[in-house]
Amino acid sequence: MVPALKPGDYILVSTWFRCISTGNMVVFKYPKSGMLLVKRISRINGEEYYVLGDNLPKSQDSREFGWIERRDIIGKVILRI
Repeated sequence: MVPALKPGDYILVSTWFRCISTGNMVVFKYPKSGMLLVKRISRINGEEYYVLGDNLPKSQDSREFGWIERRDIIGKVILRI
């Protein structure tokens, strides 16, 4: 899959979201460092989310750090420019 975001792109993130579905892009805190990441929701298990990057060979995602919790999600990407 071709990465949806490229260096220099801007995103608009909604912190007022109710539901997150597979395929949605979200911004969340990286569990270990607190760094912000943008990834796509791949699977949902209750309040836990498995996220994958679009550039799988180079992505740091749930394959490395596991499922993320709902409380770690800051917002849902609603616009990419």
